[in-house]
Amino acid sequence: MHREVEIQPYIQDASKYRIKVGVIFKTYFFMIWSRFGHAMSSIYKSSKKGKAMLRKYFLASLLIKIRIISWGQLRN
Repeated sequence: MHREVEIQPYIQDASKYRIKVGVIFKTYFFMIWSRFGHAMSSIYKSSKKGKAMLRKYFLASLLIKIRIISWGQLRN
């Protein structure tokens, strides 16, 4: 019950709050994603299966990036 009362003022000022959260989320997400990608590439470059995995992974990352960008534009 206490948390709902604390969150109430943030809900009233939702637009600014959402934009801030979106920016923070995007920056952290891209940082983690890029580091994860480098680790994956170093591990999987040796094997043929790994190369196929990497291709799938990079396609997935592109799709997710596009979705996040479009989601951000829709929010704004």
